[in-house]
Amino acid sequence: MADTTTPAPAPAPAPELKTYHGNCHCGAVKYTVTLPEITLVNECNCSICFRQGYKWVFPPAGGLVFEKGEDKLKDYEFAGKTMAHRFCPTCGTGVMGKRHSAPPGMDIGVNVRALNDIDDIWALKVNKFDGAKLDPPYVPHAFKGTEPEAEFENEKTYYGSCHCGATTMAFKTEGPLTETKELISQCNCSVCMRNATILHSPKNNAVSIHSTTPLTPYTFGNKSYKHNFCPVCGVNTSLHKNQVDAEQFKLNAPGFDQEEFMSKYPLNLRCFEGIEWEAKEEGGKKIEVSSWEGGKKWKGEYAVPE
Repeated sequence: MADTTTPAPAPAPAPELKTYHGNCHCGAVKYTVTLPEITLVNECNCSICFRQGYKWVFPPAGGLVFEKGEDKLKDYEFAGKTMAHRFCPTCGTGVMGKRHSAPPGMDIGVNVRALNDIDDIWALKVNKFDGAKLDPPYVPHAFKGTEPEAEFENEKTYYGSCHCGATTMAFKTEGPLTETKELISQCNCSVCMRNATILHSPKNNAVSIHSTTPLTPYTFGNKSYKHNFCPVCGVNTSLHKNQVDAEQFKLNAPGFDQEEFMSKYPLNLRCFEGIEWEAKEEGGKKIEVSSWEGGKKWKGEYAVPE
């Protein structure tokens, strides 16, 4: 009699692995990540992941290897302290997270924003996780500074903070941001891509910032900006524009008017409560975020520091 037993299906071949190279912006921390080709990232909307704009992947056990600087990373934990968020204390780049109770292969999260071998980060598929619903809920920090001096008709004030609350901020607008004609943008330059900043630039007198622990400034290249981040939680809050002479400004920022440029204070909207990221009701409005080619606009290409 013929054997009619159906043979067991052959096991699926193991996916081919690819090695990616990553670093914080200043180059103090360098590492490789080996895992199947990255086509999908994980995004969480919890209070810290949203502020940092993390795009997570979880390499297999042993897949993350540091070339240098692991000991330089600073850890930030909060609430139940289930995860250490690790960032460079010099430039503020959020590099990775370590989940204390997760099994190997899911305990290490790597921020894809700091990898150098991704051709188009925006083309990656996204798996969204609703971490904002997890307990305990995040309680926004009260603004501790003085109200912004500017006055507008129909004015609205937005309040925000870094994650730990060491820095609290406020800015005023003429009506809600859904009505603004001012640019709201995410930039693709080497540092903004890592920091995931979504920038809005009110007038200087429409901004008030209060810090109990001074923000850490990071500057590089033509030194047009100081990129300010909290040294406690690593959240990037704002940009401070450095004053340079007219000739240097033309080299640094061709096509910009220096007086207008210096009159505004870029803030990271990810840090603020009440931003109209989504329409609150049917037919309502949400803010429009533009993409800005900072990687091409600013003079000088980014090279990974030695």
